[in-house]
Amino acid sequence: MMLAELVTTADRVGATSSRLAKIDAIADLLARADPTELPAVTGLLLAAPRQGRLGVGWRGLSTIEIAHADESALTVGDVDTSLDALAAASGTGSAAARTGILADLASRATATEWDFLVRAMLGELRTGALSGVLLDAIARAAERPPPSSVAPRCSRATSARPPASL
Repeated sequence: MMLAELVTTADRVGATSSRLAKIDAIADLLARADPTELPAVTGLLLAAPRQGRLGVGWRGLSTIEIAHADESALTVGDVDTSLDALAAASGTGSAAARTGILADLASRATATEWDFLVRAMLGELRTGALSGVLLDAIARAAERPPPSSVAPRCSRATSARPPASL
């Protein structure tokens, strides 16, 4: 999946206050994604990359001044691979390695994609796509009932009193 598709969907989700519109947009994106990309896609949507701590902060990201790509060519898989490398960088020379990885990623991303990635890496992506919205979108993409419709029935079933004869 192209990163641009994810960015466009995140923009659509952030532009609406409708929970159902958010769920529809994310479900459509997830239905088009390859199953192997789903952990990376959902992590980026939640601004919580699947790699966990990446070892980058605002200072490191703000010092990168590089020309961005004119056209979108970056895939979610490319981003995920770069984030794997960022998370793995440690020890002597890791700061320089991270800067190199980030510069390469920034140069392959369009300005819009880079803005999205920075906000996702810093946990500052404000789309309103919280985990509950994402769970409902996953259910819709998988053509299953949303977890929110199953929970009330389960809670009623578990709160029922046992028969008096027991």
